[in-house]
Amino acid sequence: MPVSNTCVKTGEGQVAMLQIPYPDEPGPGQALVRTRLSTICGSDIHVVDHLPVPAGVPMGHEAVGTVEAVGAGVTAFRPGDRVVVSCLLCCGTCRRCMEGDHQVCETFNAPANLLFGAQGEFFLVNGAQTSMAKVPDGLEDEQVLFVTDIMSTGFAAIERAELKPGDTVAIFAQGPVGLCATAGARTYGAGLIIAVEGIPERAAMAKRLGADVVVDPANAVAEIQRLTGNRGVDVAVEALGTR
Repeated sequence: MPVSNTCVKTGEGQVAMLQIPYPDEPGPGQALVRTRLSTICGSDIHVVDHLPVPAGVPMGHEAVGTVEAVGAGVTAFRPGDRVVVSCLLCCGTCRRCMEGDHQVCETFNAPANLLFGAQGEFFLVNGAQTSMAKVPDGLEDEQVLFVTDIMSTGFAAIERAELKPGDTVAIFAQGPVGLCATAGARTYGAGLIIAVEGIPERAAMAKRLGADVVVDPANAVAEIQRLTGNRGVDVAVEALGTR
């Protein structure tokens, strides 16, 4: 049986690169993907350090890869396709998927809906037909990697807030998720985007991604009131929480 060199949780606060087996051929609805680029999510840190996840779990749920093989029923992809893989897998046909709530797919119930093993040479994708997307030729792997999780998290915050064109939005913290929320607010037509960030490099990136103004967290409330004529904001996004 083939093996993949993969980062595996070996105990609380511990990981190691181990050889784990994978099937010769993917099963029905699955795809075998060779990793091209992966990243470390904050959730990976939580899984390793304190979440009740048993040792032996292969790490990684954010990746761009190349399809090696597909199982029965997977018709949208073929070997050689460069793909971005969703961190949350879905069947595409259950009631929740049909309602657009793919993250709570009834077929792949949590935690089985989370992609595992992307921090390895190869990984299997369940629900491959609806859990992957082809990467256009004009885009580099680095340009699309965040689509797998971090960008969609930031954009989802803007969508769930039901931001309307012209709204004023304050986004607290400009780490990866906050920056993606800033980009999402600009994409959805916010009128005034106020980023709250004290780290100069992140503040500069926030301006690049669409923030109209960046205010220091030490006096954020006063600055927001000043910028909005004491009206406040229509939407606030908190992207700072540690858990």
